[in-house]
Amino acid sequence: MNANKIRLFWLKVDQSGDGCWNWVAAINHAGYGLFSFEKKSRLAHRISWMIYHGEIPDGLHVLHKCDNPSCVRPSHLWLGRPEDNMKDMRIKGRSASQKYRGNHLPSGEKHHFYKSGHKITREQAMEIRKSPLTRKEISSHYGVDVSLISMIKSGKIWK
Repeated sequence: MNANKIRLFWLKVDQSGDGCWNWVAAINHAGYGLFSFEKKSRLAHRISWMIYHGEIPDGLHVLHKCDNPSCVRPSHLWLGRPEDNMKDMRIKGRSASQKYRGNHLPSGEKHHFYKSGHKITREQAMEIRKSPLTRKEISSHYGVDVSLISMIKSGKIWK
């Protein structure tokens, strides 16, 4: 990866703080950062791994120690097989089949994606759905990416 592309990548990361380095550009439906590389949209945490450690061996995933999908801090990432990811989810109580305080896994503001950097509350999401403003105007107002507004408007998130 060339130096300009690496520089562009790190411009999209909030490194202020001692914890996670959060991706502040486009994200997917699950909260993972997206970065355009080699004419394809790639997961930002995988690009971070590649910048610091090189290619990712076939069959391995880049996993988060911090359970924050928007985090791209290299020291928070590790390589594992799909079964390692599932085991990590079970150990940390994140598998869909597990209960969370007597209920199913939390959603909205109680979900770990929200705690890890999402900025929209349920009330705001309902306002966004009803807003006559353009997606760009709404994203500027809330200080979030247009893709997040699009996912809210389309009902992909904050159902």
